[in-house]
Amino acid sequence: MTDKPSYKQSHFSNYSEEYELVDDVWEQLARFEDLRRYLPARLNESGSSYLLRQQTTALPSSFRDGIEKAAGRLGKAQVSEDALEPIEALVSGVDEQKTTLDFFVFRVFVEIMKKQCCVVIVDTTGEQEPATLQLIPVTSIQNVYVDKQTGRVLSLTIAEEDYRPDGRYGVSKVKRYREYTESELIIWEDVKGQLMQSSEPMELTDANQRSRGEVFAVWFGTIGSTPWMPAAPPLLQYAKLSVHQMHKVSDLDRAETIAALPPILRYLPEGAPDAGELDDVLWDPGSVENVPFGGDLRPAQTSSQDFAAMHQRNQDRQERLDTFADNYLKEKARTDLQATMADDAETSRLELYVKSLQDGFSKVFRFVMRLSDRTYNPNVSPGELILSATKYDQVTDNEIKLLGDTLFRGAIDQRTAFEIARQQWKSRGYDIPEQSSAASLPDPTMIIE
Repeated sequence: MTDKPSYKQSHFSNYSEEYELVDDVWEQLARFEDLRRYLPARLNESGSSYLLRQQTTALPSSFRDGIEKAAGRLGKAQVSEDALEPIEALVSGVDEQKTTLDFFVFRVFVEIMKKQCCVVIVDTTGEQEPATLQLIPVTSIQNVYVDKQTGRVLSLTIAEEDYRPDGRYGVSKVKRYREYTESELIIWEDVKGQLMQSSEPMELTDANQRSRGEVFAVWFGTIGSTPWMPAAPPLLQYAKLSVHQMHKVSDLDRAETIAALPPILRYLPEGAPDAGELDDVLWDPGSVENVPFGGDLRPAQTSSQDFAAMHQRNQDRQERLDTFADNYLKEKARTDLQATMADDAETSRLELYVKSLQDGFSKVFRFVMRLSDRTYNPNVSPGELILSATKYDQVTDNEIKLLGDTLFRGAIDQRTAFEIARQQWKSRGYDIPEQSSAASLPDPTMIIE
């Protein structure tokens, strides 16, 4: 019995609140419990009014839509033609749920976009079983020990929650820790505040039944980030801006309601009883209100606020949200290595993300081979991850529309138009073969009328 696995290194807690915000916005505050944290009740707001506001207020989906759209820029994830058999097998399933490699890469990319880092663990469910991949969010990591000289991970502890049957109909939540070492896996459970091993330690070996010598875990982060050192979410401003937009839309809706139905002022004649003794006025076009002789009821004068300007600011902010992820990936960045190369000093962020994914999966594939093939030579490449999209918007949507107009007017020939269109589709991740290009099109000058 020990409390070692529950110890969380401080640097894994540095951005806990920021990660929580990003995850909540990713889930679009679907639960009222989450929505209430970001949409508090107004001063003196009644319970029924606040409940109605929760039911009618929606967080813009731009954050999730933008990241998922950005993930589509990667194209289809495949492996190189020289990939070894165990690596090829990953294409159709990387785990027991038969998650395809393409979708798994998508999930890794999304996690990096959300939190700038994540971990992939390579393991197997038992002897003679194929290697499996598991994505671990940075928020689940408790502690890690890395050999500074070799860079090998010698221990890694992951926290997770498990739901188990409790009695006939109940379900209880169990806190569990997986402690990986270079030779074994120990699973701990929190039982009434005490950590206890749930089973005997599990021996971890490679395909040759030898101790692995390291934890088969790969850190994925953006280019230039420090391995095993969490950093601020790259799109944190994007998440905050989404919450800000939700509040501004709610504020504008309230302002319009107040302007459309201003409060009522009751003017009482001299000698009338105190206003506190009078019934409330029902402000409705179908009601009739009796007032004392000399008294009056009038709507309050509302300020001539320019709602058009508020609407415009909201629209401008929403347009910024809709293109935030695209613009982020399209921006040029520079690594230390590229700074020394005059011919390639800048690269789009998307290309840097692609490079990070390919480098990370190169390590993942080597771990897979060590678990799958006793004869594997570590000096031989097991194969590479291939992503069909590495350039970003070589041709814009406006240019492709201009292309169609230009072709229709006869200013360019069909062959040229096809090549430009093919370039556009390839930049979006579609692999259009060369043989289906201009060579297969008729020469417009040879058409006989």
